[in-house]
Amino acid sequence: MRILFVVDCAGEVLVSEGLSPSTLYIDEPRGRRRRTGGLVGLLEMMREMHEMSLAQNMSQESGYPFVLAPNASTSSRRQDMTYEQLLGLAERVGNVNRGVSHAAMDALPTRTFQEKDKKADQEDNKCTICLCDYEEGDTLRALPCLHSYHKYRRLAISALEVEDCIDHWLKSHNTCPVCKTQINM
Repeated sequence: MRILFVVDCAGEVLVSEGLSPSTLYIDEPRGRRRRTGGLVGLLEMMREMHEMSLAQNMSQESGYPFVLAPNASTSSRRQDMTYEQLLGLAERVGNVNRGVSHAAMDALPTRTFQEKDKKADQEDNKCTICLCDYEEGDTLRALPCLHSYHKYRRLAISALEVEDCIDHWLKSHNTCPVCKTQINM
């Protein structure tokens, strides 16, 4: 007995009798038919169907349409995901902390900003995270890429120093917020 397996773009398998079991044909888009060897081809087809099934389930769970290329690999499909689909995936998988360790953060140099440090370029005189100008006494942290940000910032209403800006950023990211240079320490 011969069997013909036909897989359509939706991943449905149609079975027909009359062909050799050592030959497997897989229908592809645009009417082409791919011939593969028996068991190896069947396993390949089953793997592709499983990947398509996983992607369709992900699409249904997230509520966003997820269009698949019939023979695209799972990793290439992840690269083609929209921002909303990636957020949905992150929700299901959980938060992955890619932040810098406290030891690595403490190893980054700090300095106290002084009025004499002001530069002609106004952009160099403000923290690009909070968009506040550096003021006398602010503690700045310098990254390996030489960008500096507030480590501590004096609040005008009190003598308190508040931890914000770069240390808060580095707890969940291991890159510079401006140039995306990775912090490897």
